[in-house]
Amino acid sequence: AQGSGQRAAPVRPLCRDGHPESLTEAMSAGGAPRPVLVYYWIPGDNDESDHPNAFEVPTKGGGVKLKDVRARFPLPGHYHFRFRMRWEASQIWMDVTNEESAVPVYEDKIFAKVLRINWGDTRNGGKAAPAAAAAPAAAPQPAQVAAAAAPVQKPPPPPAHQDMLDLGGGPGKDMLDLD
Repeated sequence: AQGSGQRAAPVRPLCRDGHPESLTEAMSAGGAPRPVLVYYWIPGDNDESDHPNAFEVPTKGGGVKLKDVRARFPLPGHYHFRFRMRWEASQIWMDVTNEESAVPVYEDKIFAKVLRINWGDTRNGGKAAPAAAAAPAAAPQPAQVAAAAAPVQKPPPPPAHQDMLDLGGGPGKDMLDLD
């Protein structure tokens, strides 16, 4: 407390579980690269940016690449990633699409706004099933073949134009005329 001669505890760069919170801390750790946390939220799931989710990505000499983030992303499906970064005096969201690109860093952390493209095929680990693996189509039945060979009939013509102001039943008739 102030005035009591005690100092506030220093801010630790590690999470409670010992993982580095910042990219600098992970990259500067002696020995093997340590994983860094990638903070993310999915606005389409009503996640809030001030309460992000997180997952680990191992760091390498060149930083964290989009392919590393995509490979470790914990949810099934196909996603588009936007990363927060500093631009002059403000922040922007950078759409990263090249799998080999290093993802932007903001205040020494990785923040991602994630947009779900689709849920993918969860039976195949979130990856789309190859076309050859799809079930073969059933052979058409004789009735289907005959129907396909029959000439296509044109739909009936639309009804004749009716004036919407003429609700009385025809020309010369008034809607309130009871005769």
